Amino acid sequence: MNVASLELCKELHEVSGWSDTPLVYGNFWRDGSISPVGVYSRDHLEDDSIPTIIHPVFDLGYLLSKLPQKITWRRETMGFCLTGATSDGSWICDYIVATWSYPLPDPVSNVWMHSGGEANKTEADTPEDAATKLAIQLFRQGLLTRDGESGASA
Repeated sequence: MNVASLELCKELHEVSGWSDTPLVYGNFWRDGSISPVGVYSRDHLEDDSIPTIIHPVFDLGYLLSKLPQKITWRRETMGFCLTGATSDGSWICDYIVATWSYPLPDPVSNVWMHSGGEANKTEADTPEDAATKLAIQLFRQGLLTRDGESGASA
């Protein structure tokens, strides 16, 4: 299973408080040795070892279930978008104006995180990292809150 990076999972856990994932970054003590830090099932760590759970692991399915399908920004309803269609092969997770038609006339002006050169905050080498970066930005901007409710419209 592909998951977001250790650093991004840690950062998202700190801003979100999300901890109900089935996987965790951690290690464990068993048979006189400590395992390397890795991705483990919570069930595996709780069975027959003394676990050290560092923080939850976020996979793309979990993130998609938590991210809002749409946001309101500058009085526009914007829909969730995850694309790997960048020229350098990276992934971007963002919200786009829902009334777009293809081909896109001016994608930069109608994309939430692209405004003001902010797209690099949600661009990543993997879709999991891009979605994690987007979730972090939503929390930082108050569009998601720790209690799970959407914040005020931007």
